[in-house]
Amino acid sequence: MKTIIIATDFSTAAMNAATYGIKMAEAVKADVMLFNVFEVLANYGEIVIDLNVENLKKDAVNDMEELKKELIRNTGTKVNITSDVRLGVFSGELNVLCERVNPYAVIMGSQGRTATERILFGTHALHAMKHLPWPLITVPATATFSSIKKLGLAYDFEKELDSNFIDEIKLLAHDFDATIHVLNAAREDEFDADFVILSHRLEKMLAPFTVKYHFIASDNVNQGIIDFADKNDIDLLIVMPKYHSLLEKIFFKSHAKQMVLHSHVPILALHK
Repeated sequence: MKTIIIATDFSTAAMNAATYGIKMAEAVKADVMLFNVFEVLANYGEIVIDLNVENLKKDAVNDMEELKKELIRNTGTKVNITSDVRLGVFSGELNVLCERVNPYAVIMGSQGRTATERILFGTHALHAMKHLPWPLITVPATATFSSIKKLGLAYDFEKELDSNFIDEIKLLAHDFDATIHVLNAAREDEFDADFVILSHRLEKMLAPFTVKYHFIASDNVNQGIIDFADKNDIDLLIVMPKYHSLLEKIFFKSHAKQMVLHSHVPILALHK
């Protein structure tokens, strides 16, 4: 049985991401595991630390139960929902859980409505997008799930995709009956005629799914990709953060982080 992990801190933005994740789980017939990590700040005296841990854990468990009830009440879902509340560091605990569950995807908010939520979601989302070896979907605070019919694949054709990436993309196209839109952005004078040959090769690898290609002429690569996704109703934008230089330019230079955090399109990061 597929499992979708939904990471939450019980904020409003996290609730939106959880609702998105529930709807996706319904679409692919997956179970859902809600996941929360609470951290303990340093205190003076071991007794105080023990009391704080117990109180924090109790609060987190109670918040998790309330979240489950609210999700069921708001969505009417019949999805099987379990939960996991842990003490530790978010990134490390998420990796441990993923190793055990091998999730279909991990879902979390990419941004929050308040200043605090923007800092927390931005930090966790960007770190997980760069390092988590499992499929990660970051959901903007305003995004809702209805269906995924248009998959956007940000790809610069610098090297051929290996079979793991191809299999992941084809699985998504199959599960959602989606069209794959390959998005290549660069300055107009950087267009390479070899892209045509490479696109035919990629089309064969992604068969039998429908593939459409878009060369986006833009002096700002990240802006071009995000704008195209917004304007052309891309439902999910797929990126491969460690695979080639285009995505390093798009998502992990300091000037581009805000572009990710303000995208209206959910982003799926693939690493393997």
